Amino acid sequence: MRKLFNFRPIVFVGCSLVLGIIFSAAFSKYDIAYALIPIAAIAIATIVAFIVNGKKKCLAFGVFAMISFAVGALRTGLIVNDNLIRLAPEEAVTFSGRVETVFSCDNGAERVILKNVKCSDPTVEGANVLCGITGKAEVGEEYTVTATLEKISFDTVDNFYFPQVVSFKARKTVSCVKTGSVGDFFSATRIRLKTELANRLDGETSAFITALIIGDSNGIDPELYSGLRSAGVAHIFAVSGLHIGFFAIIVTAVLSLIGIRRLKKDIVVLVLTFLYSGVCGFSVSSIRAVVMCFILGAEYSLGLKKDMLNAIFLSMIVVLTAFPASLFSYGFLLSYSAIASIALFNATFKDVFSFMPDKLRNAFSVALAAFIGTAPILAIMLREVSLITVLTNIVVLPIAVFLYYYTFAALLFTLVVPYFGFVFTISDLVVKMISGVTSAIDFDNFILRGELTYFNTAFYYTTLVFSSEKINLNRKIKRIVSVMPAASLILFV
Repeated sequence: MRKLFNFRPIVFVGCSLVLGIIFSAAFSKYDIAYALIPIAAIAIATIVAFIVNGKKKCLAFGVFAMISFAVGALRTGLIVNDNLIRLAPEEAVTFSGRVETVFSCDNGAERVILKNVKCSDPTVEGANVLCGITGKAEVGEEYTVTATLEKISFDTVDNFYFPQVVSFKARKTVSCVKTGSVGDFFSATRIRLKTELANRLDGETSAFITALIIGDSNGIDPELYSGLRSAGVAHIFAVSGLHIGFFAIIVTAVLSLIGIRRLKKDIVVLVLTFLYSGVCGFSVSSIRAVVMCFILGAEYSLGLKKDMLNAIFLSMIVVLTAFPASLFSYGFLLSYSAIASIALFNATFKDVFSFMPDKLRNAFSVALAAFIGTAPILAIMLREVSLITVLTNIVVLPIAVFLYYYTFAALLFTLVVPYFGFVFTISDLVVKMISGVTSAIDFDNFILRGELTYFNTAFYYTTLVFSSEKINLNRKIKRIVSVMPAASLILFV
């Protein structure tokens, strides 16, 4: 009798870590000691399993599960408890901190998150604060703010409150003054790159390329961004595996030319992609891509068998151990659901669409796999799903690849030979073409709107996993199961 699935210890540990974080987020608001109950239950179950079959593997896996669950639960519990004990001061207070995130722009004003603020009030000291800033703000700049603060609930349903662990929101701002320019290496490099692009390209093209290369989409025209989102391709501005992969290929090519290969090459790529992720703000998706890029490269260099699922879950363990609250962010969920779905279904779709030319089949299979993996999350986040996202991605992604490589190469070239700025003309023409097509087509006509419950979403992903090639089910049963994810989405309409 075939096993239902091939056991993967790394996947097992990753799932235990996730369960620990979820449990702690749900119960640590009452008492962090609640985490000891499931930890004790895992320990007892491990001992019983070892006594019954006597296999040391059971003991080892149980210990790993207990440790990973405890790490997730305790890391999250400490964050939750730190947030709960902070109380908003009744009077206005003065605090200062550096900008960690600029996440929206409205009528010339921006909202930013000041990280680890300094304040004479002990309940505010070291907290992250959401503030309104007049004019343009840059990551790394320092502001001194006097404001009345409002407490933000730790479980606020918003994709920046929970993962960023923001404790307070400036409700009534008395004064806000920039007291320091960009200070750290990453922020300074980010500003330098934006400045170089702004000097060589016109406003619309500069904003587009800046968003494409470093993920800063604040300067993009709102109508253009809305059109790209309706078309299902706005993800090209979220620094993820797409961008890290682009950068890694460039670095790998250069290293190969100078004779650096195998594991040394992988280590250099790891360092440089990590620095690139820092310039892009250390987004969860970029960190995931950096870790996965190194794992897959090292497996190839060491002659090991590539296992995409192990690489995905190992990167997830790294990310969640460092930033456990990111589990509840849309960025994390979209990034991992997309890459996991590609790992589970890409090969299957390639077989199904074998009648297509190879390049078209590969592009279609990846786009379709990513879509079925992210559709429910997009439905919950935006209450809408683009019906043509697979087709638009097949068209737009090759253009984005070309634009990224060409503009990157042109920027490096003009830094050495500044008098050849005309090479950016092609970048300008491509961006204007994208903008023109986006404004000419009303992609809202292809949007499906509705609401999806968390129960339907859980049912969707459960049946999706069981319909994948990684689960060994009878063909008849698998055919029935494979219909269920689509059936669960009907309730979205």
